Amino acid sequence: MELKVIRADDEVSHIALIGRMDHNGVSVVELKFLASTASRHKPTIVDMSEVTFVVSLGIRMLLGAAKSLQAQGCKIALVKTQPLVAETLRLAKLDQIFVLADTEEEALEKILAK
Repeated sequence: MELKVIRADDEVSHIALIGRMDHNGVSVVELKFLASTASRHKPTIVDMSEVTFVVSLGIRMLLGAAKSLQAQGCKIALVKTQPLVAETLRLAKLDQIFVLADTEEEALEKILAK
């Protein structure tokens, strides 16, 4: 798994996750993910378009960032989530925690709305 920082400014964090969110993948990116999301204390967009698979450890990583950001009054949006991954999140009722969006523009509008 790979993590790319797309944007990290005073307004928002925007990253992309690439690959399988399995045990090995999460262990590779988890610290960088948390440093790029929850530790920045900014509304966050996570591009999930290249995440093909997610297990509970990956969900836990996403959920940890979401809860930390929510405690700081910020939202996290998952963008362009693949159908299998989106269905997994919906079945776990995590679509109530994450903003799910089809585009970066839609995500930005939703996470910056007060």
